[in-house]
Amino acid sequence: MTRILAGYEASSAHSAERKPVYVDFDRLVNPHMVICGDSGTGKTTMLRQSINEAIKSSPKTFRVHLFDVHGDIEMDPRICSTVVFSEASPDGLNPLRINSDPHYGGVRKCIQNFISTLRLSPTTNRALGPKQRDVLSNLLTDVFENAGFYADEPASWSVAEQPPPSFLLPDRTYIDLPIDEKDLAKQLVKGTGISLVFHGEARCWHVDRYEGPITRWPLKRWGKANPTLNTLVQYATRRREMSFTGLGQREAAAMDLVHKRARALNSRLQQHSKVRNNTGDDPFANEDAQKELEKAKQDALNAFKDYFAVLENGNALQSLLKYDSFESLSTVKQILDSLNASGIYRDTPPRLDPAKQVWRYHIKALRPEEQKFLVNVRLREIFYNAVQRGESKDLIEVIVIDEGAKFVEEEEDHIVNVIALEARKFGLGIWFASQSPTQYSESLLSTVATKIILGLDPNYWPLAQRRLRIEERAMKWIRPREGLLVNFKLSGQSAQPWVWVTTPSAVG
Repeated sequence: MTRILAGYEASSAHSAERKPVYVDFDRLVNPHMVICGDSGTGKTTMLRQSINEAIKSSPKTFRVHLFDVHGDIEMDPRICSTVVFSEASPDGLNPLRINSDPHYGGVRKCIQNFISTLRLSPTTNRALGPKQRDVLSNLLTDVFENAGFYADEPASWSVAEQPPPSFLLPDRTYIDLPIDEKDLAKQLVKGTGISLVFHGEARCWHVDRYEGPITRWPLKRWGKANPTLNTLVQYATRRREMSFTGLGQREAAAMDLVHKRARALNSRLQQHSKVRNNTGDDPFANEDAQKELEKAKQDALNAFKDYFAVLENGNALQSLLKYDSFESLSTVKQILDSLNASGIYRDTPPRLDPAKQVWRYHIKALRPEEQKFLVNVRLREIFYNAVQRGESKDLIEVIVIDEGAKFVEEEEDHIVNVIALEARKFGLGIWFASQSPTQYSESLLSTVATKIILGLDPNYWPLAQRRLRIEERAMKWIRPREGLLVNFKLSGQSAQPWVWVTTPSAVG
């Protein structure tokens, strides 16, 4: 029996037979709860108390996802694992993690969820237009296929992540370089000082510095792993370059090499020109200097020949049409770049201890719009994992959101509203804490089974009384940390009156 002690009925609180008032989730129509109170009324204390009591009383393994907006909901470290989200933190979410379930997961659903959630992104000043959505969808499809995940092949949706082999060299960076592009990579690193070497035992290429032209290829991931936002950003960068020139991937890389050799030749000519102007000497009179100049010219010429050798106008044209325009790709790439820098998404997943029952997401360092985006992304993951887990009569997982009203939207398909309507049967509940119930829509308030009022600012009273049918005398009776109001929606029963409750601390 999962339940929380709210306090004692006010009329019996100081008698010998005081009557406890429990939030009894076995009797409620759903496990959702709203806790409302002005600053100083004890919201944080009640949240902490509710989490602890629910964990202790639950007959099942109980998981709590606590979104801590202000960073002040400290929990016992014996039961709580905390991850901090910020630009400096290595931890983040991966929006391209595919659910491998053939019914609830897949490539298309992952793409749809990412694009749908992106409209809440702090990097999107306006909704993506049809062209930008198509471009982003094509980018995502290509990235998934490059990683071995195919929309029409459910068997390909599973990952097979492996740790890096123990024999890798510690001072080298391993890259995911396709075998048919090795010659191109060798040409690109010429003159850069970057050492590109093939590791026979690992069957993989590595470099001593991962910078400059070599970053065209992503870091090596061992086994089959989900792509990440970094993967998507790198791919979008290449596609944007290709769209600008109208070239395919190999042609664009070859053209990069032409530019690089031409710059090297121009630099050498400028150096010789300075020598002539400063000293009056002819720098090419020296036979070695003349040879170096001729070599630079030949390198540039060879690069240009290589470019024409791989030119594939037909494929490049199809690629250009697929990605619509340079402008559309630029818009999408700017959004992805900004999102990648926000501190929400990282290649390293949140290092939350599975042995701890409370997972605390410390999001104080994020801007409000970034907090909103992160919470929405994570709620989607939690809900669809619960759906995949299957139906449960027991409450086994709860989402707790401090300042919950900031994360609620009016749209029916918004994830908070979906959870409020559908999550109960999967053993998933959602608890909100905020200053006033008037900050929520009437439809959401009517769905939530438990409402607790710890004390409201008088400015909220008139609307709260109308929406929740609370008598004015009841509002006046509330005493912060001493007396509160509770309302329940019980299974199989009509609307219940508000209960006047004296808190356990006031009883002593």
